[in-house]
Amino acid sequence: MIAIEKGCRICEREQAVGDFCSTCAPLARRTFNRRRGRKRDRVVDVPTRAQWHAVLRRAWDGSAGHFRCEISGVRLDVNVPALYPTLDHSAPGASTDGWLVVSAAVNDMKSDLSLDEARKAWRLLASVAEGNRAASADLERHLEALKHFRPRAALQVLATPKGEEVEP
Repeated sequence: MIAIEKGCRICEREQAVGDFCSTCAPLARRTFNRRRGRKRDRVVDVPTRAQWHAVLRRAWDGSAGHFRCEISGVRLDVNVPALYPTLDHSAPGASTDGWLVVSAAVNDMKSDLSLDEARKAWRLLASVAEGNRAASADLERHLEALKHFRPRAALQVLATPKGEEVEP
């Protein structure tokens, strides 16, 4: 018989051995690479172990017994790629504040935008998708004014300031 020790440091449920239960352990032990981009040439801030654990505690839904995406509220599941819990900044470039646990799919949709930029774009896009043609112009203006958008490598040649010549 296995003796029950103290509760998990993330979800506080009882667990058999160590600091984390079997649900939280793989996430709690996760490490983050500071280098991003295809060439790994962009350095970003990553949370300390304590900060990551605090973010996981905040995303834990004790009544349901699982983690929830802090943007969409969907259940997170380490066995479903689109629902896998990932780390995101609510505002890219922010130092150690604004960490969020979000599903991999939502993180990909948000990409490099701030949370406010993403939410506004999603609302306008939903309105356009529902047939509101007037929202299309609002969405276009919003996209042109994005502060945190980073063009992908293939688009960087085309993403030059207005008035400059672009090579074909």
